[in-house]
Amino acid sequence: MSELVDPVLPLTPGDSGLLDAVGRLPPRRRFIVFLRYFADLSYADIAEICGISEGTVAAALAQARTTLRSELETPEQVMALEGVAQQRRQA
Repeated sequence: MSELVDPVLPLTPGDSGLLDAVGRLPPRRRFIVFLRYFADLSYADIAEICGISEGTVAAALAQARTTLRSELETPEQVMALEGVAQQRRQA
């Protein structure tokens, strides 16, 4: 399983809307989003931690992205989720 990363997130002050929107997700979906985009875990690792299938992880992430897209003000805020994961991989 992947090692958990430092919880300090590489976010800018403009990302507060993103964090607020993630915080409004249902608890399970919010946890899965955190594990994927902020802890940079694989679908397999998330599935193991949550006791669900990888397909369920994928569905939860798709639903979360749909919700976030509808709640966020700019496309850049939606893209920030992927940016967080990419920055973690490059560090």
